[in-house]
Amino acid sequence: MVKNYTERGILNRVKHEVGFVGYKEGDIVLDSWLGKNQMPYDLDILSIDVDHDDYYIWEALKKYHPKIVILEVNSYRDPVFEELPGKPCPDYNIDPLKSWSASRIGIGCSFYSAIKLGLNKGYIPISFTGNIIFVRRDLVLKLQEISCVISNNSDHYLHLYTPLIMWGNRWYSNTGLILNTAIRDYYIKTGNRLINPRYLKARISKINTKLWND
Repeated sequence: MVKNYTERGILNRVKHEVGFVGYKEGDIVLDSWLGKNQMPYDLDILSIDVDHDDYYIWEALKKYHPKIVILEVNSYRDPVFEELPGKPCPDYNIDPLKSWSASRIGIGCSFYSAIKLGLNKGYIPISFTGNIIFVRRDLVLKLQEISCVISNNSDHYLHLYTPLIMWGNRWYSNTGLILNTAIRDYYIKTGNRLINPRYLKARISKINTKLWND
C-alpha cells in the first residue's frame, strides 16, 4: 500500500501501522488502533480481512461505527449454516465440505454468521463478492444505485450469496461455490436445514448451465 500511494504522490494522506489486532482480554483491539490514529468514530470505510478471526475482531469493535464495513467470510462454507472461526458447525446431517476441502472447515466465519453479526451491530448487508459489504442502517436508504432489503431476519439476505466471487479483480467460481448455492436454494425452497444429495445433484446441474450460458 505504501508503495502504491508513494507512486501516486499522496502518501502524506495515508497513515499506516504495523501490529497485531486482537479481540481477547489483554489484546490490542481495533478500537485502540483506531483511537491511536485519531480516526473519527464514524469513519467512512472499515475493511477487515485477516483470513480467520475477522468475525471476532469486528464483534469486539465497540467505540467506532463506520459507514461501510467490508468483512471477509469463509466462502467455502455454505450460506445456510452458522459457523465461527475455530468452531466447526455440528448441525450438518452430511457435511459436503469434509470431502471437498476439509481444511477450510472452521476457517473464518460463515456467510450466515456474518450476516447475523452485522444486523446485531446495526448494519445492512448489500453485496457479496467473497467478502460481505455492509452499510450502516441509518445510511442504507440513501443508496440510489442499489436496491436493498431492510430486515432483522438473516434469511432475507440469503439471496446475496452467489457462486461468483471476486478474486484478483476477476470474477471466479468453482464447484464448492456452486454446491453452496444449491444448498442455499434447497433451504429457501423447503425451509429445511438438511443436506439433500438428490436435490443438490439436480440443482447443481441447473446452476452450472445457467452460469456458463449467461
